[in-house]
Amino acid sequence: MLLVAWRQPQRETVSEAAADAQTLARELGQVYDVELHAVDDAADLNWAALRGRGLPLILATTFRHRQTALAGARPDLHLALYNPYAVLDVDAPAVLSYGFRPEARGRRARLVRGERGLPGEAAFLAPTVADC
Repeated sequence: MLLVAWRQPQRETVSEAAADAQTLARELGQVYDVELHAVDDAADLNWAALRGRGLPLILATTFRHRQTALAGARPDLHLALYNPYAVLDVDAPAVLSYGFRPEARGRRARLVRGERGLPGEAAFLAPTVADC
């Protein structure tokens, strides 16, 4: 697979910086053969050239804010690892996440490997209609 990811996502105001391209490639590399295409600016991406390499094309977005330069991008899969609204800009099936912490990335890796179930405990149990 060809992974397109940001070389080093910037830290934006009070939020933490998301995972960098090398980290994502290493983690996905535990499951797939990964070739990394690290980028600094979405406007510099040549989607036709990337698609022409003949590999499954995975885009990982790791910014807090949406990237308008991604409008019209058509990877085979979009990993929206920070801002789930990024899926509005990319025309592709997507895996959405509200987190990029190691635990969340590990869970995604297990999901990609085909593991099912959510290990752990719920922080709270929401009431059901029957409880009201």
